[in-house]
Amino acid sequence: MRTQSMDTHPEAERAQIAIIRAFSPARKFRSVCSHRDAMTKISMHSTNRTPYEEILMYYGKQWAMRFARYRAKHPDFEIVGPMLRDAVLTVCDVLRQRNIPFALAGGVACSFYGLPSTTHAIELVIDHARPLVLRPGFTRSGTSYLDIARLIKVDLIHAPDLLCRARSVTLVEAAPPIPIVAPEDLAIDLLERFRATDSRNDALYNDLLGLLKVQAPTLNVRSLLQRMGQDALLAQALDDAGIMA
Repeated sequence: MRTQSMDTHPEAERAQIAIIRAFSPARKFRSVCSHRDAMTKISMHSTNRTPYEEILMYYGKQWAMRFARYRAKHPDFEIVGPMLRDAVLTVCDVLRQRNIPFALAGGVACSFYGLPSTTHAIELVIDHARPLVLRPGFTRSGTSYLDIARLIKVDLIHAPDLLCRARSVTLVEAAPPIPIVAPEDLAIDLLERFRATDSRNDALYNDLLGLLKVQAPTLNVRSLLQRMGQDALLAQALDDAGIMA
């Protein structure tokens, strides 16, 4: 098994994975949100970046300009800063109220299933082909949105085929369960994204390995192999994760 970092001892990583596997779903989600929020706040404070500069850095000029225009029109709008948990719950509530099937995907789902990583956007797959207007406090471009108050981008991806295998999980106690795409679907998505970078994006590959390692006891490897065929990259990832194909 290849460790996530060259300076991490395999036994230390195994202990970390064992601890994460023992977490309840709500505890895992709290850990994901705390990690992301803390890393973002540290980054902002250490560099003295303004909210505009933060958005420019992670999401580009288009979103920074949208943020600036919204702030100009709503000067009294409160910016609360990085709050991943509240951003996820807000968007899920909107979709639930409109009876739009959805499931959490992308970096948030990957961190939930695997090892913590800093994700800069919320991705949800939905069964709704047209762009939505979410609610005040969001600015939109196509099917992507910027949560102005929490400084985080949200991508709504039309992918209804992934919803049938999604798992409904209680991520926040006393809140309705939230569907999350199956770990096998997420693994395939990460694999294809990594392949699209000519296998050069180490962060993507580490996210994939983290997911495979944590989910190894229950991962449907047979399904992965059937869907991907004789895929050399998948075989390498399973081997690096210490999973027998």
